[in-house]
Amino acid sequence: MTAEEASRLADVSARTVRRWIAKGEIQAEEGPRGQLVSVSDVRLRGARGHVRPRPASEAAAAGHVTRTDTDTVMSEVSNVLSPVLIAHAEQVERLTREAMAEKARADAAEREVEQLSRELLMALIARSTMEGAAGG
Repeated sequence: MTAEEASRLADVSARTVRRWIAKGEIQAEEGPRGQLVSVSDVRLRGARGHVRPRPASEAAAAGHVTRTDTDTVMSEVSNVLSPVLIAHAEQVERLTREAMAEKARADAAEREVEQLSRELLMALIARSTMEGAAGG
């Protein structure tokens, strides 16, 4: 899915997802609708926590910028997760990446078929035109 769609499902901003992609913290494949990411990649990266500055109006009122960090909550969650669930999450993650790579290959193959079809059509038109000119 697109970075924007994944950001909504993972409850982070699209800008944050794009920043994680740029930093190499999550993988993305280029697709026809833009950068495609795994929502589980985004959720897992989000689970490690990220720091957000407070909005400017709150920061100005407080006289400084404070930060919100989800690391402590997520470490508690991580302690609760069983190794089986973690193994399943990793397997889903791997399968999602494989599916994204396969989708990218299929999209590329589809574009190649479309290009070859256009070339074939142009060749048939040119041949028909030449045969018509030779016969008439």
